[in-house]
Amino acid sequence: EEYMLGDVADITLGRDGSIYVLDRQVPAIRHYDGQGKYIRTIGRSGSGPGEYRSASGLAAMRDGRLLLWDTGNWRINIYSDDGSALTQWLTPSGSAGSSSAQFSRALMVDTAGVVITRKMIFSRDLNNRPIVWIRFQPDGSLIDTIKAPAAPRETPSLIAQQANASMSAPLPLAPRRVVVMNPLGYFVAGFPDRYAFELHQPGGSVVSVRR
Repeated sequence: EEYMLGDVADITLGRDGSIYVLDRQVPAIRHYDGQGKYIRTIGRSGSGPGEYRSASGLAAMRDGRLLLWDTGNWRINIYSDDGSALTQWLTPSGSAGSSSAQFSRALMVDTAGVVITRKMIFSRDLNNRPIVWIRFQPDGSLIDTIKAPAAPRETPSLIAQQANASMSAPLPLAPRRVVVMNPLGYFVAGFPDRYAFELHQPGGSVVSVRR
């Protein structure tokens, strides 16, 4: 069964070239060597040390530590390169109660060793749920929370109104803005309906690359 994969949510490489696979369906973290031979399963479902409930990202640090963002328990689990649970960093959920969430590939480590998670801010206003990036030092201390750079135009929406209620949704097939965090620590953003994208560097000017 260690070679049967159900829902691969993320993959990352260890410093020795080994492969870590996050299978959200089990859930399980499978560890394979560089040729694909199974080594071990790391952690298990639960809420104890090293366990996870709803994982949203997997990343490896330069010192060999493996990170798993468990958005079921709202924490980042830290494992040694042999799969042992070392510690955990609490992360803000932005909601009340025992809620959980699932994001895709929402954890990364940049070239400076800064750990970055990406999440949506929960709000009763369905039309105002911004995406933010939360940054941590390699020791788990919080650096800051940053929003995506302002968009040059809005995504077209459909609005339905009835009495005192209204609902909005993106217009089907309309181009939706894509924003990603570069491993060098700046944002790359653009709309897929044109051959152009922007580099948003902290404290610097916006660089536009276009055809």
